[in-house]
Amino acid sequence: MAELVLSAFLGVLFEKLASAAVRNIARYNGIDAEIKKWQRWLNQIQDVLTDASHKELTSKSVKRWLNDLQHLAYDIDDVLDDLATQVMHSEFTRESEAITNKVKKLIPSCCTQSTRTHEKLDSITAKLQDLIEEKATLGLSVKVETRPQNTNRRLKTSIAHASIVGRQVEKEALVRMLLKGEPCDQNFTIVPIVGMGGIGKTHLARHLYHEKQVQDYFQLKAWVSVSDEFDSFGISQVIYQICDRGTQGICRFKSASTRAY
Repeated sequence: MAELVLSAFLGVLFEKLASAAVRNIARYNGIDAEIKKWQRWLNQIQDVLTDASHKELTSKSVKRWLNDLQHLAYDIDDVLDDLATQVMHSEFTRESEAITNKVKKLIPSCCTQSTRTHEKLDSITAKLQDLIEEKATLGLSVKVETRPQNTNRRLKTSIAHASIVGRQVEKEALVRMLLKGEPCDQNFTIVPIVGMGGIGKTHLARHLYHEKQVQDYFQLKAWVSVSDEFDSFGISQVIYQICDRGTQGICRFKSASTRAY
């Protein structure tokens, strides 16, 4: 699981690092070489994630290495966001008509923020280098793993039991939200789980679906996973079919487009 989440999140980072926006930010801040170095090292790290996922089961050192990598990946994402915010702030300041006292007051803050960001950049580079060196020490190597070909996942209605690690607090909070039973004028409630791709939102939702308290609380339940292509009518039909099979006709309505749960 850790390898899948990390691999997906690193994929998101690669897209960010290669984006035109980040390239412009790198040129603006004079850190082109630093960003390219990150890309090169992260590629080397991603190549050994499969091997690391096997070895973490028997090696505490590898498990710690993966944990350090995960925290560092989040730090990199935060720094990229900070850099983007600084560029936006600088552009806004240049275009602003208030170029007297207000601008003068902003300058020390901007300089301080820029210094802190560059300190973060140096820290990330040092930590990445440590991970690269430790990768060799741990004997992590490139493994080619054959994965089953993905089938069309436009609509999925099956769900498997799975364990969840590190999300107990979030899970308990979501269970409380689902079970609090407050009245809703619209006759439905949506509990969104929001975050970037690859951090385990669907996995958490699956676990909540199978939670015993949730299963006992709701008489009517349906699981439908929607991928890239969104078709509200098709989704409604699938939900209706699930409900109809599970409740002997309780979900029969006049129009398929109204049967969404």
